Amino acid sequence: MPTKNDICINMDFVKSLSIEELQAYSLKYLQLLEKKKKWNRTYNALPTIKKRQREYYYKKHNIYHPEHNPDGIIEKRFKKNPYI
Repeated sequence: MPTKNDICINMDFVKSLSIEELQAYSLKYLQLLEKKKKWNRTYNALPTIKKRQREYYYKKHNIYHPEHNPDGIIEKRFKKNPYI
């Protein structure tokens, strides 16, 4: 079983493993991926993170938004002058 000190896993090492070791390693890896996905979903659902992501989107694409990017040029959902 590879340890944290292993830099990379090459094909020869994988071929030398038994099926049981390979299944145990892949199960551990898949569980780690699920844990990361769950953490990312909860992190990205935080109000401060959502606000930061929205501000980044509006500023990156130079879209006008009264709260996130009042200096934006492109008007999509929000208009600078709603009577035009």
